[in-house]
Amino acid sequence: MQYIVMDLEWNQSTDPKQTKDNLPFEIIEIGAVKCNDKLEQIGTFHRYIKPVCYKELAPAIEKMLSYTERSLQRGDSFLEVMKDFFAWCGTDYMFCTYGDSDLIQLQRNMDYHKMPKLEKPLAFYDIQRMYRFWKNERIVVSLEHAVDACKIPITRPFHKALNDALYTVEVFRHIDREKWITSIDVYNNPKNVKEEIFRKNKKGTLYITKEFMNKIEALENRKVRTLRCAYCGAILKEKIDWFASSLTVYYALGYCKEHGYMRGKIKVKNALNGSVFVIKTVKPIDRESARTIELRKEEIRKKRQKDKKKKNV
Repeated sequence: MQYIVMDLEWNQSTDPKQTKDNLPFEIIEIGAVKCNDKLEQIGTFHRYIKPVCYKELAPAIEKMLSYTERSLQRGDSFLEVMKDFFAWCGTDYMFCTYGDSDLIQLQRNMDYHKMPKLEKPLAFYDIQRMYRFWKNERIVVSLEHAVDACKIPITRPFHKALNDALYTVEVFRHIDREKWITSIDVYNNPKNVKEEIFRKNKKGTLYITKEFMNKIEALENRKVRTLRCAYCGAILKEKIDWFASSLTVYYALGYCKEHGYMRGKIKVKNALNGSVFVIKTVKPIDRESARTIELRKEEIRKKRQKDKKKKNV
């Protein structure tokens, strides 16, 4: 198994009204590092891509990147670059990215250019997620922060695709191997029951459902609502039923006599065709974390009561 540590840079429309729904971001640079099983570097790939949709660099993008529109015009076509890139990747590899957005945008661009879809379910290593698990970080951590925290010398500017890929490799090497967690890309989400995904890893269980017509149908589904122990699979004793933390995120709390408290989390995601699907995770937590969920539900209940009183005044 080889690891393709990839980073992308992309552009967007300078006029939000001109943004294409099926291509909000257009890839203009790709950088990647190929590593062996010991994370030793065995090759690199770097190319600029000539834009066809958003030919003018958006101000925020131009400020961040170290190249100009003129240099992009010397790039190659997306199809040409991708053909060379996948040939370079070989056959036995796993993508590794810092965060999950690079794979999403790669596939959006591939769809726009009518390329064959990547195989699904697409397993990959999200180095950002793994770093947070390793360091027990509760917030999203930037690549710059991770590099600094790992005391990695900053010898190259950030926000260049190959440079960021090289820094990501160095962060990857610092993470204890037992903290490596496989993530599942959901850009090409399951369409039916046969395609549903269930995975068990060091942090708990992951269930990615088929598509539903709407959020209500999804949340009423028994398989979605049932909370099972992440270790033994037993149906948990309900401590707190599912409640909305936001419009798309729900939490629940259960208890297993053998394995203790389990936190359930549901994310309702929009599919490309207008339907929805659910990502449900269940993970073991301690009593303090269970208490945090109890307090969160109470906080939301009080806020709703307060809002209701305001409406009745």
